[in-house]
Amino acid sequence: MEMFSVNTTTQRERVWQCTCLTLVILLCPLPMSSGTLINGRLLGGILDDIADNGLGVSDVQAEYDALEYTNSPLDGAGISKQLANSISAQIQGAEAALKGLVNVIEEQYSSFSGENQYTQCCEVTNTNDDPRYKSEVNFDKACVAEAGQSSVNKKFPTARIVEVMKENVRINPNLKWQYFGGEDGILLNYPAVKPTGVPDCDSYDPRFRSFYASAVSPVPKDVVLVLDTSDSMRTLHNGKTLMELAKQAARTVLDSLGPNDQIGLVSLASSASTPVLAESTCYTTTLAAATPSNIQNLKKYLDSLRAMGGRNYEAGLKKAFSFFRSSNGTVRDQVVLFLAAGGSSEGSDPVSTIRDENAALEEKVLVLTFGLGKSVTGSVQTTLQNMAAQTQSRMSAGEVKMGTFTKVENPDDLSVAMATYYKFFLSPSQGVSNPEISAPHRDILDKGLITSICLPAYHSGRLIGVACSDVAMSELLSEATYFDKGELSYAFVINGYGRTYSHPLLPRPYDDPDDPIFVDIHHLERAPAAKSVISSMIRGEEGNSSFVSTRTQARGDVFREGVSITNVMSHYYWAPVAGSTWSVCVVISDGSKNTEISPPTVLPSIFRYHRLDLKSASIPCKHFFKYATKDTTSVMLTPGAFRQPYHYLNTEETATNVTQYERYLTGQSSQNPGFKNSVLGSVAATYKAEVIWRKKHADYITWRSIGTMDGVVRVFPGTQLAKSYDHTRTDWFQRSLVDKGKNVVSAPYLDPWGSGYMITLSRTLYEAKADRQHTPSDNIVAVMKADFTLYYLYQAIQDNYTYCSLSSYRCFVIDSSGYLVVHDSFVEVSDSPNIEKVHIFSKEPAIGRDLVAKGVLVRESCIEYKKEREHFYWKVIAVPGSGIDNMAVGLQYELHSVSNSNVYLVITRRKLNTTPCKCTSDSPSYDSQCGALARECECPCYKNSSDYNSCRLEFSTPENMTVPCPQALPNIPHLVHGESSRIKSLSNCKALSCHLNSTQRGCFSVVGCSWCRQSKSGKELNAYYCAKQLDCYFGRVGQKCPYDTCGSSNVDNGGDDLNEVGLMIGFAVFGVVFLYIISKKFREKVHRCRNNVLEHRCRLPRCNCPKPQIPSIFQDCCQKSTNADEAPSSSNTQVSTISNNMVSSSDSDSDAVSQVVNNDPDPPPPVTVTFANSVFDSEPPPPTAPPPAYEDVVPVAYEDVAPAPPPSYDRIMMYMVRNNDTDSQT
Repeated sequence: MEMFSVNTTTQRERVWQCTCLTLVILLCPLPMSSGTLINGRLLGGILDDIADNGLGVSDVQAEYDALEYTNSPLDGAGISKQLANSISAQIQGAEAALKGLVNVIEEQYSSFSGENQYTQCCEVTNTNDDPRYKSEVNFDKACVAEAGQSSVNKKFPTARIVEVMKENVRINPNLKWQYFGGEDGILLNYPAVKPTGVPDCDSYDPRFRSFYASAVSPVPKDVVLVLDTSDSMRTLHNGKTLMELAKQAARTVLDSLGPNDQIGLVSLASSASTPVLAESTCYTTTLAAATPSNIQNLKKYLDSLRAMGGRNYEAGLKKAFSFFRSSNGTVRDQVVLFLAAGGSSEGSDPVSTIRDENAALEEKVLVLTFGLGKSVTGSVQTTLQNMAAQTQSRMSAGEVKMGTFTKVENPDDLSVAMATYYKFFLSPSQGVSNPEISAPHRDILDKGLITSICLPAYHSGRLIGVACSDVAMSELLSEATYFDKGELSYAFVINGYGRTYSHPLLPRPYDDPDDPIFVDIHHLERAPAAKSVISSMIRGEEGNSSFVSTRTQARGDVFREGVSITNVMSHYYWAPVAGSTWSVCVVISDGSKNTEISPPTVLPSIFRYHRLDLKSASIPCKHFFKYATKDTTSVMLTPGAFRQPYHYLNTEETATNVTQYERYLTGQSSQNPGFKNSVLGSVAATYKAEVIWRKKHADYITWRSIGTMDGVVRVFPGTQLAKSYDHTRTDWFQRSLVDKGKNVVSAPYLDPWGSGYMITLSRTLYEAKADRQHTPSDNIVAVMKADFTLYYLYQAIQDNYTYCSLSSYRCFVIDSSGYLVVHDSFVEVSDSPNIEKVHIFSKEPAIGRDLVAKGVLVRESCIEYKKEREHFYWKVIAVPGSGIDNMAVGLQYELHSVSNSNVYLVITRRKLNTTPCKCTSDSPSYDSQCGALARECECPCYKNSSDYNSCRLEFSTPENMTVPCPQALPNIPHLVHGESSRIKSLSNCKALSCHLNSTQRGCFSVVGCSWCRQSKSGKELNAYYCAKQLDCYFGRVGQKCPYDTCGSSNVDNGGDDLNEVGLMIGFAVFGVVFLYIISKKFREKVHRCRNNVLEHRCRLPRCNCPKPQIPSIFQDCCQKSTNADEAPSSSNTQVSTISNNMVSSSDSDSDAVSQVVNNDPDPPPPVTVTFANSVFDSEPPPPTAPPPAYEDVVPVAYEDVAPAPPPSYDRIMMYMVRNNDTDSQT
């Protein structure tokens, strides 16, 4: 830093200068109402500096602008048919394999043996992990499961059946599990696997599973289960009450139902009751779709039942029949399962009740009755028999469906008797010739979503079992899920009931380990014109239509940051999936086209695949927790880069695969290993980023990357990413798509790769334009991002906004969702600082509430279908161009938009009267339920939606309801398998020497360094110093790191004992502390006047002493500002020179003032001395040389260079001049 220069003068002149300087200080008041203290343009320049000089956005955009593209229109009709044919081909392939298997089962059935030759599935060994099955499997054999209630005369399938299963997998690798469940309770499964979702060897019975029931009787069923809960159910049997056995039988019935079925429960005692649950009130009066969540809720109700009181058959039957009146209008089989355990009934005759109730329903309901225990005899048994036969019913109302009565003398057989009710809907001679395609369900073996394609098998006209082939939903819907022709184009898939199987607003099948959700497509496609499209799709028709529809995009982390809504002219094209009731629709936004970079010239140097475990880096190193390479970037081809994304995800990559990738992408082979056509151009285009990053050393940045729309991501330093990583589904990528062309800044987060608390800056890149003048309407080709230390941005604000460094003020930054990006509390010494995902209502509730009152901060919401919740979030809107200046009144704060970004800068009085209104929860997890406080005080939270009907799977007013939340971001593993052990013996990628940074500014400019201010016991250090982060997290020596496992040091400290360095500095401090105390008050006055001079360009009306008496530095400033309007660019340059002298720190100012007062002709060189609350800064390093030409770049390793400080004021002013922004600093 340049020191103030003063010529030798007489003693009288020195006195005059001192007197005048004192007058300047006393007569230069801080402005309050006549002008703002700050604005956002300067911070915007800082972010521009990071984007251009740290990340290289402008240079890479120039590279994209120089490329040639080929554009072609999108054939929507052709694409929809292609997607439908792709799904159909997989279904038909599975059906062909299944029919062949069933034929062999029926042929071989007479050879089935009573002797078991297979391993029990619960005892399978010699398995290997297979990514496609997500399980440990054995492909050499099949295994069997024997149900606890399997038949005494059970038979086991022949080896020939297993051979057919093996051949099916060889021909059709997309098949997953193949199995045959027999009528005797035996399950044969291939490949052999040890199930994790089954508690014991005999608990799985295929006969009571939905795949079995729906294959045998494909028509959807409405089932009402009436359970006797009278005191007669207290009777014991083998140590269990009849009530316990009845509950178990009811659970078995529930397990036999699928999502297309509906269920109702009635408990029968002296009066009849139906479920009343906190989860939903609809179970009381409405048949519930038998989805996993509804089944789970109804099982809770069963658990709550207790046996007591008498029994009233009439009341139970009236409740049961009332459920059927709530059924939808589709053709369905309807049945009452009525269980009683003896004793006389209260109320009217139950047989006449059935007659009257069923007549009103046109005799559609079948009644099956069950008598439990030996006490069911005489009149009770007769009544139950007559109820099933409906003996009093009249044919005039319709044909009566005659049911049956089953007496269950052995209560252990109750589950088998009741859960096989579905067989009543299929006569013994009837067969099913077409396979049944089940609704998606969670695979109990690997927890992925699958669909079961099943077909019953018969022998001599008798049902012998059901065979199935499972197909992963992720495989079936692969191409539709990853359809990406433009950022606002997409595809969706529905079934014949209008339920959505795939849509960009729902979780992708591969991501979701939980039970599927069933959302009516009308909730997701809400445009009025979409209704006719959906109706046509349900009818299995083909067509197209164009109209304006809505796009809902995540603004990052959707549950905290919310959504952005855009109305787009859209073109819908739909086609049926042959061999199923499914249908596919492609939605193409107006103006979307197929764009590819013209074939580039490729070189071997442009591509190093990220699988460093398969092909090691030439110079491997460790970068915090990651195995990395310091000489190049690494390139990952994410699932979206492949033509068959889920085939890539479900196939283990090998060194051979990597060689194939390299040969194709470096021009050594023309054989495409499965990439989309655009990938080659994207790999070549993104190489420009590597060239730039190797030149631009930025010690405050830990990771840099560029991700393209077509699935290519390049990372520096090169490192391996998890196979499921998809940059297009990260919060930083999605934020940038919403705020196109802006410097999009994230709130701070704990870097999972070990570098501490980071901030991400990202910005979009556009497709080439002839004039290179881009607007947000241009097509996006990629997004670049840099991860840099939180403390760097904090220090840059302190250095460049003088008021922010004053003790009477404090500054903070919020993003467009109200989350704090920078705050004083983030840099305070703390055991466990609250930094990540902190909302303004948590730290600054008074200002937050005032912004709400002004209409600047507004609360919005979206619906999460998966958990039936409404999520509330905040958005900053309507900030005036001049900002908000509240400094003169009220809360005394200012808020200004930061130019070309998504963040806002706030300054306020340090002592601010706060309000008790605050967040009810500030958990980093979005899983925070809204409290009872006023809306304007609540952080982002959720509440259970009262408008959602869980039974019907619909909202009460879909047209007017809240917009849907897009899918949540997937959980991606941060470290790859074995990475921790591989980095133990490696040196660090960056040889950083924290101890060489003797100022807070220098220390905050290096990732991995920490500014130590307290001892391990929490005592203030005599002298602050810079140390490696692991030695001094959050400013405290020996503080535990925020990670579960910290390992050894991530950065090199040069081998010096930093505590000894601190002691040496402490002795130096002691020598000058007396001078410091005397000059402190005087320096504060000088500092305040200097602030005023700097922030207001030293305008002469505020410099109230005679101009000749102003010391030279202020005099020069005032002279320049007088002519500011005449020569703006010159003025900016001059002001920036002065500010470079003045803005660094208050302590540097005191040195300068000391020289002015003492008229020292030969001031000593700058010396760095650190006090408890003050830093005397050393001279910053000289500017770096311009980067070498693009053609001259060669791979280089990081050098041990001094870190660059945060961008100085003159660098920022250069951005202002470039953008004709000559009034950037107020």
